[in-house]
Amino acid sequence: MKSGDKSCCHAEIADRWLLCALAERDVAAAKRLDRGRRNHVRSQPLFISPVLSWKASIARMTNDEHKAQLFFTAARAEQQKNVQAQPDYGPAWCVLGVIDAALGRKDDALREGRRALELLQ
Repeated sequence: MKSGDKSCCHAEIADRWLLCALAERDVAAAKRLDRGRRNHVRSQPLFISPVLSWKASIARMTNDEHKAQLFFTAARAEQQKNVQAQPDYGPAWCVLGVIDAALGRKDDALREGRRALELLQ
């Protein structure tokens, strides 16, 4: 971040508030924060856009499992590309494992988590 780049700071703060709303299962706050951050999407190399996982989490909190599955599936496709681009990068495997766990793909999630640990040791 460049000195004086307030938009990046604001996006980071909004991200943290959204995580808090999700943790507190405050659907109204999560939806409001998600709407407010649409113009502040930041890309993080080799990680999914958090927008997909947040949208999936919000959908799951509102018992819209179909929508949650769609968002998690899209996040998985995006993260799979990141893992393929850099197969020896443990954090990318970790994120893929978390997504697979959310999708109920237990065996894949465990395998990916183990791979992430191997790479991080």
